[in-house]
Order: sequence, then structure tokens, then C-alpha cells
Amino acid sequence: MAIAQFKIGGIGGFRWCSKLSERQRPKMKIQIRKRRIEVSDTLRAYVEHRLGFALGRFEDRLGPITVRFSDVNGHRRGVDKRCQIDVNLRPLGSVQAVVTDTGPFTAVDRAAALISRSVAKAIKRARETLSRVHPERAEPKS
Repeated sequence: MAIAQFKIGGIGGFRWCSKLSERQRPKMKIQIRKRRIEVSDTLRAYVEHRLGFALGRFEDRLGPITVRFSDVNGHRRGVDKRCQIDVNLRPLGSVQAVVTDTGPFTAVDRAAALISRSVAKAIKRARETLSRVHPERAEPKS
């Protein structure tokens, strides 16, 4: 198992994060867009890593994922780094999470946790609707 480690800086010092090799990386199609903020290679790798863990269990139901970063206040300081994650679910539509925080790494953490819960809820809701409409297709209860 080939794992390369790299440091990620943030508030409170550095922490270690493992970068999965190409063979082990999830097959999710993640597109990263930016507006008035610099997105480094480390941040790109961190986004792929976090979304791999947060959404990996739903991989077969996911369409393209778009992550948008923006600096709300521009050159002024404050809580102004915005991370928006849009996930297209097959065939359910789309789910969105928007978080504003002091830094892009913490915004990604919070947005990934939020989108994971939202995707799980959307899939559960669709499964319940399907079992109500078509009881013969419902999963057997143990």
C-alpha cells in the first residue's frame, strides 16, 4: 500500500495527512473552482482526501462534485473563507453544503461533514419513499 504523507498547516500547528496513491484514490470526479482566493496543491489534495472519506461509501451513487472556494471579504481580514460543495446524486438530484470559516482547511472539514450527512439523509429519504410507493421493492428487514 503506497501512502505518501504531507504536512498541512493550519491554526494550532501542523497535522499529518496521508495522500492515497492513484490506484487507491476514489473514482469521484471532483472539480475545484476558486474566486479571489489562491488554491494550493496541498489544499487540492486535502479536498480530495476529505471528500474521499466523507463520501466514499456513497461512491456508486455520486455524479460530479464541485467544490467552490471564495474569499468573501477580499483583502480585509475576518471569518471570510467560503467553501461550497455541490454533489450530484444519481438519480436523486443534487445536494449542497455552504460553510464560511476563518481558513479554507477548516471550511473544507466542516463542509465535508455537512455534505456527508446531507447525502446520507437524501439517500435515506429516497429509500423510504421507494418502499412506501413500491413495497415489493423494499429491502427485507432483518
